[in-house]
Amino acid sequence: MAPLPPLLLFLVAILAGCGAAPSDSAWSSAADPTVTRPGGDTGGGSETGDTAPDSTPDTDDTGGEPPENVYADCTATLTYDYLLDGVPDEIIVTEYDGDGRRVALRYDIDGSGSFDDVYTYTWEAGLQVAGTRDLPCDGIVDQTWIWIWSAGLLVEEDHDTDADGDPDVRTTWAYDGGGRETGAEVDRGPDGAADEIWTWIWTDGPEGTLEAVLQDTDADGDTDIVETWSTDPDGRLVRYTFDLDGDGAPNYVETTAWDAGGRREWRDIDYDADGTPEMRYVFAYDRWGRVDRWDLDWGLDGIFEGLGDTTWDCAWEG
Repeated sequence: MAPLPPLLLFLVAILAGCGAAPSDSAWSSAADPTVTRPGGDTGGGSETGDTAPDSTPDTDDTGGEPPENVYADCTATLTYDYLLDGVPDEIIVTEYDGDGRRVALRYDIDGSGSFDDVYTYTWEAGLQVAGTRDLPCDGIVDQTWIWIWSAGLLVEEDHDTDADGDPDVRTTWAYDGGGRETGAEVDRGPDGAADEIWTWIWTDGPEGTLEAVLQDTDADGDTDIVETWSTDPDGRLVRYTFDLDGDGAPNYVETTAWDAGGRREWRDIDYDADGTPEMRYVFAYDRWGRVDRWDLDWGLDGIFEGLGDTTWDCAWEG
């Protein structure tokens, strides 16, 4: 998995690059934890569904027989209604190939019906190997990514930020004998000198889970940013923290609850890490285990102020 940019800076960058939500909205897709941003994953799956679907989905009595991967040959349209007025404020369309791999991600930032930002992805032998970005959706590629793999492990990402054919940012990864990430270096230029250094910390044992990522954002040997993950006995994420200045006190906290079926039930976001979450996402799923709706409770007062609704269009359901 590629290291994500620092979260708070990342949210600002998304808003600047893709356009902000309506001025009277307190949130936008930039802060939506159900959406995986480009570069944030390289392993496929669904950015509109936080959890994998059930391995034995219900029999479809409407005529379609579900494939092993229920994202296969699907298009998911996620519509945001920030103000609960029935008018789309933002639309994200995700396209999946026959193996359920994400091949396109299209943003309609203002709900106008026209796409403003488009990402595409190329896969080989089940591995994501290339990506493009077209901003402002004029048919001209503005950025490209190349992912290089070795023995099934991601070892290098080349990001060409102006699509001139030369990489501008190169990220390389190192692994332990068990295939777990131990470190990464970000080289801007690239000139062969690391500009950022990332270190992964795992819990003890061969089945250890990710515990923390230490980020030295200027490669001076000192940790500047710390991200931590806490999991339950089943290995599911229950708490995430982001320490912006590496002083040991988190500046941002997310907590997650799971239902008896192993699906994400709700997710709280505490933007200032003061112990009182500012917002909660409550998730609902379709019969195939895919997220088809979430409701936003701003202030956790039991009153929903926004929603995201996903419509699935799959060839096998027709």
